[in-house]
Amino acid sequence: MSCAGIFSKEFQILSSMDRVNAFLSRNENKILAAVLAVSFLLSFAYSFYFRIQPIVDALAYDRISWELAEGKGYDRQSAIGRPGPAYEFFLAGIFYVFGHSYPAVWIIQALLHALTAFLVFRIAKLVFNQDSHPIIGLGAALLIGFSPDLITMSAMLMTETLTIFSMVFFVFLFFLYFRDKKISHLILSAAVLAIAALARSNLILLAFPAFLFLFWNKLWRPLLVFAAVLLLCLTPWTVRNYLVYAEFMPFNAAVGALLAQGNYHGASGELEPNFVWPEGYDQLSQIEFDKLARQDARRFIASHPLEFTKITFWRTSMYFSIMRPTGFWPHLKGFAKAATLASSFVYSTVLFLLGGLGAVLAIKGKFSKLRGESVFYLLLMSIMMPLAIIGIVVETRYRFPIYPFLALFSGLSLSFLLSKAKIAFKPGLIVALVLFGNAIFDAWRNLSRILERLGNL
Repeated sequence: MSCAGIFSKEFQILSSMDRVNAFLSRNENKILAAVLAVSFLLSFAYSFYFRIQPIVDALAYDRISWELAEGKGYDRQSAIGRPGPAYEFFLAGIFYVFGHSYPAVWIIQALLHALTAFLVFRIAKLVFNQDSHPIIGLGAALLIGFSPDLITMSAMLMTETLTIFSMVFFVFLFFLYFRDKKISHLILSAAVLAIAALARSNLILLAFPAFLFLFWNKLWRPLLVFAAVLLLCLTPWTVRNYLVYAEFMPFNAAVGALLAQGNYHGASGELEPNFVWPEGYDQLSQIEFDKLARQDARRFIASHPLEFTKITFWRTSMYFSIMRPTGFWPHLKGFAKAATLASSFVYSTVLFLLGGLGAVLAIKGKFSKLRGESVFYLLLMSIMMPLAIIGIVVETRYRFPIYPFLALFSGLSLSFLLSKAKIAFKPGLIVALVLFGNAIFDAWRNLSRILERLGNL
């Protein structure tokens, strides 16, 4: 091909990209509205098509919440052993207003799912600058709104929808304060973070990036305000638990079981369906059970640091593995299960590949100083997500909180692919090699389990 032909081809590519960029910029709000509407309708339709009845964890949340709505109080024995209490009180509020209605829960959770996509879009504008490429926010919103994993969870009585919404709401409020320094935004962010932590206690780690930002910038009064509001919001539940159980317990008594199941001789790093508790555990109260489980896990970690390190390495591999799609839910059969597994696999591959590329591009520093600082704190928040669970136990749904962060960095990588593809090629290749290399390692290490699950299809 002649030089003129090559130049003409490259010009045509650039011209088509310019047209795409112009179209996205001109129709950004309309596209966003369409993404949000469809994400709500997908969640709504999925919920009312399958009408999933609560079992296991969902059944426990249902029972606890209905008892609260009926005025019977919070079950002091078994309820404290579940993540919460934010989700149980959230469900109780719905039941109190609408009766014991699952459709009401499905509709409200579909709204929260769509709002999560909207907040992700707004975070992109705050972090990557209001005038940044429109594909960053739109791509992130689309990846959250159309997520087969998150849509499935919104159709269940499970904590994830509220947890991820409150977490993303906190991130949005934090970066709102980052931009305008309004103390009201900081106060509200602390209150929302408390709700997120009361839904899933490990999300309290998100307080670290917030404290670091305030400390590093010598914002002493805001730092004290943030800490005071966070503690104030957590205090009532902590006091209640102390009065009931005579234990300092800011959240719940659920972590010990996960910690023990993830840290023992021969542990795989994930929940084992046939895990057998030592003799005598079944005679304990939930508080005693949690305390003893924590002690056993800490004893194992202290006595066998090398084995703990090995298991933690495995957990890290599982956390970032694309060989961990969701779809093995009891309500799914035949084609629906296969389609869910396939879509979840494709989705996680795209999300981790584009998200990883975006994170690498962010680390390489392709931004101005101001935007670079906000990107740094977004990166730090995303790092908190795997750190919160890789020392305990890894299940696919436990990693859902990192999805909004990966979606944001996916939007960033899409903007580079549309405008500066050459810059993204080499780091993209490295990310792909690492991602697929880890997938091969995870598949090889768990081949028997994979074959067993495929056989069950």
